[in-house]
Amino acid sequence: MGQIILNYPSHIRLELTQGCNRSCYSCPVSQNQKFMNMEIFEIILKQFNQKIKRMELSMHGEPLLNPNVERYIKMLRKQLPKAQISIITNTEIFYKKPSLMVALFLAGLNFLQADVYSEKIKKNFIDLIHILKPKLNSNNIKAQYFIKGGINIWKYNYKARYILLSDESKGINIIEKHAMRKVHTWAGNLPLKRWKHYELFLDQFPVKKKCTEPMKCAPIDIYGNVSLCCADYAKSYIYGNLKEESLENIWNGKQIQKVRCALSQGWRDIIPACHFCNKPSFRIGLWPYKERSWTKKY
Repeated sequence: MGQIILNYPSHIRLELTQGCNRSCYSCPVSQNQKFMNMEIFEIILKQFNQKIKRMELSMHGEPLLNPNVERYIKMLRKQLPKAQISIITNTEIFYKKPSLMVALFLAGLNFLQADVYSEKIKKNFIDLIHILKPKLNSNNIKAQYFIKGGINIWKYNYKARYILLSDESKGINIIEKHAMRKVHTWAGNLPLKRWKHYELFLDQFPVKKKCTEPMKCAPIDIYGNVSLCCADYAKSYIYGNLKEESLENIWNGKQIQKVRCALSQGWRDIIPACHFCNKPSFRIGLWPYKERSWTKKY
């Protein structure tokens, strides 16, 4: 197949919240919020082992809305002492609960990626960082810009503590001068009427390129379903449920092997959700972070 396929996922995307507190035009995620409950979380947690190198707590919603998020991170850190735990947030909850930022790191978080979508939100978040600066410094939590690029996830220090500013407000990477986040079709879930706004057209699909997403990463939703991909918001393809079957069995099952075979050849046209996905491939692992620290620039 030309790809390295692991017999157990090295990367887990765990959906703590389904639904968001924002309504971004480019995103199909709704504001109807549902949360992963403790019973399901504990069932899933028991199946995780030390082969997992990265745990990303985000998928189809704002993870910090889950009232148990801090507790979940503590439990994950205990179960996976050497895994890198990261979370992606739109930052809004921190203005109501500023103490939560430091608490997440003390619970075991390594990387907090702050996605900001306007100059106003960016300014508010940087102002908050300055207010929290003494507590951040005393707990060895660093804050800096987030620049995307390839990196080997096994080379990262699982003891690191970083807040990474992913600046979407200008739409360009301030170092590399290219689009920070190209809007994609969320596995065909982005409404067709919005395509033109982002220069997406039917004749661009399918993208006949390979995708490595199912080779290393297992996306798990709030119900314990292992789904096709983190971009498949509609969950059009479910491999199995962790309440009924083990992660290892699902990961090595016939269904996911067929998808891997197709995507390793670039045959997106035979998988409905992949047909209208315009992401060339999903980069697995943590991205590098460079640039001067915020405190030096602001």
